[in-house]
Amino acid sequence: MHKISFLAGLLLVVVGLSSCSKKDREVGDMKTRESGLQYQFFRLGEEQQPDSSQLLVMHMTATTATDSVLFDTRTQGFPMALPANDPNMKGMMAEGIKLLHKGDSAQFVIPAKDFYLQTASVPVPQGIDENGNLKFNIGVVEVTDENGYREMQMEF
Repeated sequence: MHKISFLAGLLLVVVGLSSCSKKDREVGDMKTRESGLQYQFFRLGEEQQPDSSQLLVMHMTATTATDSVLFDTRTQGFPMALPANDPNMKGMMAEGIKLLHKGDSAQFVIPAKDFYLQTASVPVPQGIDENGNLKFNIGVVEVTDENGYREMQMEF
């Protein structure tokens, strides 16, 4: 049940609520945006920001504050793809996704209650501390369009 509601939320994750500056994309310590989104870049990739027609192909691991794994694309064998900029998406996770470029590696820390209610539009699942945080570790491996992603899947 956790995976289903979590995956539903991931599909809704992808819009940025504010623009991205170079200061937002610096490797270093954990930062907090005005919205409350906490994030940290471990590696910066390309400087060019993806446009709204592109998909971010990424590996993602999501864990609770106590490091219980909720979702990991590496165990599923193939990276996931999310739209780089979808105006229908909302929430802190979407704000974080907008910061990402090809080759980036980052972590986003989001209050569980905010993720499930704002982004996934579902109640916090039983067994998840609604007052705790969720950690999302993301590595963007490619930026492509839908056809390019389908080709990647077929090659796999």
